[in-house]
Formats: sequence, C-alpha cells, structure tokens
Amino acid sequence: MSKLFVKVLIALVLVTIALIAVGYILFNYLDKSYYLPVFPYMLFFFFVVNVTVQYFKQRIFKIKATSFPRHLMAINGAKIFIYIVYIFAYLFFHRDDAKVFLIVFLFLYFVYFIFDLIAIKQYSKE
Repeated sequence: MSKLFVKVLIALVLVTIALIAVGYILFNYLDKSYYLPVFPYMLFFFFVVNVTVQYFKQRIFKIKATSFPRHLMAINGAKIFIYIVYIFAYLFFHRDDAKVFLIVFLFLYFVYFIFDLIAIKQYSKE
C-alpha cells in the first residue's frame, strides 16, 4: 500500500466517523420519527464500496496513468451500478420508508462523491 492510499483511507474513515456523528445527532435529538434502522449499514456499505473503489483507482493510476480516464469511467460505472442494485433491493423490501431512505442515500452519495473528487485530485498530484 502506498502512502497516498493510506492517507486517503484515513480520510475516508474520518469522513465516515463524522457522518456517524451527524446521523446520531439528527436521528436522536432532532426527529426520531425519521430514524432509519438501516443507517449504520448504509454507512458501512458506502465505506466498503469507496475503500474498494479507491484501492482500484490508486492501483490503476500507478500502473498506467495515461489510461486512467478510461478505467476511471469503468470503475465509476460499476460503482453506480452497485448503488442502483442496493437502492432497488432495499426499496423492494421496504417501501414504507422509501422517501427517507432515498434522501439519506442521496446525502451520503454526495458526501462520498465529493470525497472521491478530492481523492482523484490527490492521485493526479502524485
């Protein structure tokens, strides 16, 4: 593992811990009626997917930086496909809290998407 990957991994852990804190505050103190029992699993899902994606992006960038954009599109396409499968699987079994789930999912997606953009910028600097 390279130093940059370890740095990105630590930052990803910190982002996830911050999201745990935000979720805890929102769901426990502001409005308990919107609590999603699946929220911790969503965080774990996003964390695992993003660690895997970051690993492959870092590995591909090290091997051949010129073909990185093509591989980046393939990796991001696979990631979006995994997200869509996760959304449909959850909504198939839990239609009653679909709105809250989708709002939380989109929030987590945007947070991790911004993190992903920052990480790609770090790879290009190296």
